[in-house]
Amino acid sequence: MRFRVSGRDIVFDDGGMNLLSSDALRELRDTIAPLAKSDQPLLAFRFARSAGADMNEMIGFTAEEAMRFSRDGPHDANSTIEMRTMESVLVIARRD
Repeated sequence: MRFRVSGRDIVFDDGGMNLLSSDALRELRDTIAPLAKSDQPLLAFRFARSAGADMNEMIGFTAEEAMRFSRDGPHDANSTIEMRTMESVLVIARRD
């Protein structure tokens, strides 16, 4: 599990480069969805390090898979975040 809920925080740490693959984005969406009913005023996304697209996954996409990923991947997770009534912030913290 790459995402962990801790109080008002969703912590993302896959133990590596924090790649936002198709699976990771689905997991993020599924992690956020139950929180949509929460009455918390703030949700913080905490990353142990920066995150980015999984280019190794994307390079193997067919045209159809690329279209589906652009439609359902980041946009689906973002829509789930945007439908919330609380403020959201992103915190990237270095681990020493």
